[in-house]
Amino acid sequence: MTSAAERARQEGRPRSAQADAAITRAVVDVFAERGYAGLTVEAVAERAGVARTTVYRRFPAKSDLLFHAVEACKPAPVAAVDTGSTVGDLVAIAAAMRDGMRSPDMGRVVPAVLAATARHPELAKDFRRWMKGNRRVLPAVIERGIERGELAPGTDVQLMADMVGGALFFRIFVAGGDVSDSTLAELAKRVVAGFAR
Repeated sequence: MTSAAERARQEGRPRSAQADAAITRAVVDVFAERGYAGLTVEAVAERAGVARTTVYRRFPAKSDLLFHAVEACKPAPVAAVDTGSTVGDLVAIAAAMRDGMRSPDMGRVVPAVLAATARHPELAKDFRRWMKGNRRVLPAVIERGIERGELAPGTDVQLMADMVGGALFFRIFVAGGDVSDSTLAELAKRVVAGFAR
């Protein structure tokens, strides 16, 4: 019969929430400061004040560290909305997206991610797959706009979604500006007008 001590050894110690938090913070900081080339288990372990094996257990591959940094900074999912109009829905969703993109960590990590994917095609492929799984709310609003008759049948749903999301991304992460509520309203009106029935 297995003793309690032996069972504990077999199951391993429970993960430390404190270590998890320290590692997450270290991954984000090291990646933002040193880029993908400098994102190593050793650097993360030293910054977090934990053993290298503690990091390896959580992230066996270097790419796991990268996507953990992205996940740690990612804003909360944008909730589905129904304001009664496509313009209103786009404004509400775009405002939530903008607020998430304003996070200081997002501002530090996103440029580092783009640099890493430009140099490492295998990362670009994984990153696109990750992005695809996080781009569902805008298309749903646009499809509802088509059903309501506000948008033309045959509207290119992904193109329209990219016009909204891309404008926010460019203004915040590339141009280094901000997006006011009035700009969001103007963007939504113009995009909807371009695809109107």
